[in-house]
Amino acid sequence: MRLQLILLGGVWPGLTHAGGDAAVRIDAYHDGWMEVVLPAMEAGYDGEVVNVDARYSVDILSGATQVMVTDTITAATTYSEVRQAGDLVVEVHPQETWSVSVAYAHAGEPDYQVDSGSVGGSLDLFERMSTCSPTYSFTLERVGRTGSTFAERRSTHRIDLDWAQILDPYTTLTFMGTVSTAFCGEELGCLANAYRYVPVSSEDEVVASLPERTPDRLTRGAVGARVARALGLNTALHASYRFYADTWKVTGHTLDSHLSRSTLDDRLVLRAQVRLSHQSAASFYRDDYVTTTDALIPVEDDLGLPAYRTGDRELSGFDAVLLGGRAQWTFLGVGAFYELSLNARVTGVFFRYPDFSELPARRASIIGGGMGARF
Repeated sequence: MRLQLILLGGVWPGLTHAGGDAAVRIDAYHDGWMEVVLPAMEAGYDGEVVNVDARYSVDILSGATQVMVTDTITAATTYSEVRQAGDLVVEVHPQETWSVSVAYAHAGEPDYQVDSGSVGGSLDLFERMSTCSPTYSFTLERVGRTGSTFAERRSTHRIDLDWAQILDPYTTLTFMGTVSTAFCGEELGCLANAYRYVPVSSEDEVVASLPERTPDRLTRGAVGARVARALGLNTALHASYRFYADTWKVTGHTLDSHLSRSTLDDRLVLRAQVRLSHQSAASFYRDDYVTTTDALIPVEDDLGLPAYRTGDRELSGFDAVLLGGRAQWTFLGVGAFYELSLNARVTGVFFRYPDFSELPARRASIIGGGMGARF
């Protein structure tokens, strides 16, 4: 899921135009362990009262599981799978000052299915100098293991609230807030991998290799702010900060900025992006799990095996740097089309995991491109 969010991040600017639009693109992700090819297509219609957008994508994954050197596994296991996803968004705006939207999405693979829905709105206030946008969303996940009858369910409720304020003709300031609560199965918990086993040692000897298990409740919250500033007629700067915290004692900070410039009568749009992230470790994360008799640490049984254990590097704490560049060229009035566009992007990401000995650092690259049309 995190990977998909990285691949799909970013919206290309376009000219305002009532009518239909369609786009196709393909992205490729590589980080040394995993390769993902992500073809996607989308279509939409913008009417006077109703807007409709639909999207379909396929994740073609191939790679190898990371070897945990302290586990009984001695070689990486190769795998390949295909994930399919589709979503539909309908927005109704009877008046210029307010709108309501509903959305549904489904994604699935042999051992994982997820359905989500949301309802939201947007209201302009104070002579349209302010915009309030609340959204409620619900997600239901079904997690299993290929070749077995094992299955667990997870449900998540989430509320988002954005407030955008126009400060002057060149500057907009947006405040963002999010809170969510996840209820998960007792055997795996939230975010756990159904295939991952974690070694537990006693006196430098592995005494058990247990399925990954995390707490079955997770409440998250995040607040942030984003400023958009026009620098002349053809250049804009966007900068944002986001703070994250949850009930697993994970905290995170993200600074994101991108600079966009249009040239040649807005036909060529260039964009450069820099993102810096820091996240702390979950309270139950250990680089090496050991049996314990400490009354303050939850245990599974009289053997002192830890009740919660994870091999997820994303819960070990990390620092990340993202650098990216994008370009879009637009052709106007081509045949039956109001607008045709070609776009491409290159992104590099560097991760550092100071408390994850199996993989202290990781580099990833994303290369992609596509074509869009408005008619």
